[in-house]
Amino acid sequence: MILYGYLASLLYGGLCLALGLLLYKLGMNKKYTRKLVHILVGFEWVILHHFMGNSIHFLVVCLLFTGLLFISHVGHLMPMISSEGENSSGTVYYGVSMSVMALVSLFIPEMMLPFGAAVMITSFGDGSSGIFGQLIKKKNPRIFGNKTLIGTLAGFFASFASLYLFALAYEMPLKLYEMLMVALLAVLLELMTGKGLDNLSVPFGSLLLIYAFLYFPAVENYLCPILLTPIVILVASAKNVLTRGGIVCAVIVDIVISVSFGNFGFLALLAFLVLGVLSDKVKSAGTKKKSECRTYFQVLANSAPAAICSLFYCIRPNPIMLVAFLASMGEALADTLASGIGARDKHVFDLFRMKKCEVGVSGGMSVLGTVSAAFGASLMMLLGYLFDLLTVPQLAIGALAAFLGCIFDSFLGSWVQGKYRCEKCGAMTEREMHCSEKTTLVRGLRTVDNDMVNLFSNIFAAVVSIAAYFLFL
Repeated sequence: MILYGYLASLLYGGLCLALGLLLYKLGMNKKYTRKLVHILVGFEWVILHHFMGNSIHFLVVCLLFTGLLFISHVGHLMPMISSEGENSSGTVYYGVSMSVMALVSLFIPEMMLPFGAAVMITSFGDGSSGIFGQLIKKKNPRIFGNKTLIGTLAGFFASFASLYLFALAYEMPLKLYEMLMVALLAVLLELMTGKGLDNLSVPFGSLLLIYAFLYFPAVENYLCPILLTPIVILVASAKNVLTRGGIVCAVIVDIVISVSFGNFGFLALLAFLVLGVLSDKVKSAGTKKKSECRTYFQVLANSAPAAICSLFYCIRPNPIMLVAFLASMGEALADTLASGIGARDKHVFDLFRMKKCEVGVSGGMSVLGTVSAAFGASLMMLLGYLFDLLTVPQLAIGALAAFLGCIFDSFLGSWVQGKYRCEKCGAMTEREMHCSEKTTLVRGLRTVDNDMVNLFSNIFAAVVSIAAYFLFL
């Protein structure tokens, strides 16, 4: 049987390549022959599984094909499966992913069927996406990079259909909605990974999610971060909402909070991000100023305390840390909405200096901004209520602490944050450079800027919520 497996797999692989070469010689564009071979090669798993099962021989064949693909890539030996530019290594990555999954399956036999399903998804999903995306030109807009709408939809339906048929053939107990989730993840990974790396990300991502659905039912508590994080990264990258460093930090914070709180934690982060972006749009509406692209430190200033609270909760679950997490996130959202929406109110007053101040100056408060802050603080608590995680008194403490944290933010902005005056135009600013010249410190501390104020206020809200919890509950 093993010898037949070697012969059948090598013969089938050779026939796939021969067909691709024949069509290429007959005039078919290699962008189609490449994808056609990509689809057909997926059936290698079926042949190898039938003759060799879960054995070292399966891995050996995968390594042989990977070596052949690498030699072809370096020597440009098989033009019908080659690709120019940044995707040129994609075929080699396909072989690498199969080899890695075959190796893992040797040590974890339960991975074998998810491995096969992942191969089919990669072959049919990615292949169909490439063929339909390039074949249909009219009314087929690009949605991200060089990825098209029709190509993406074709990839989704092909991924789902291939997984459905594979599960049916091998009696994998996957629910219909689980198959849809796997197909969605596959198409999102294909969208967000370029340079041929989708031949790594799609099979690995599909394999892990299928395995989790089969053996870890609790994964349903983490579906939101698993499926929506790639979308958030795509949008943040495309819309310049975050810098690259900001995206990296946001993903790390997302992992920490999502592992601790699952769907609830991710949705809390998503609410902050989405409402924060919208408030920036409101703030910049009617002006030539673009919405702010947040840096890694701005991300940490608004989320690091919440991430620490969630980490403590993950280590030792306690409602105190959950209240502190919500208070910290609520303060971050309250301050963001107060700064963004409150900037539309022209009547700004510095409560701590008892005088009027200019719109946008740290420390200033307005009726619209204060109402927005109360709304942001309450919204986070509402999310906790909808997930039935805390009692009403606990949520009330969290909301109050978040709102007080926002007030503390104004206090720090008024008295502690560094304020500078531009010697050239006379304007008051929070920056050390203005009109291309160095400004003069008027009051506050030079080391404390708006990001530091946000961090201290965030910590303040968490500490107040913990103190109030011990005092009143």
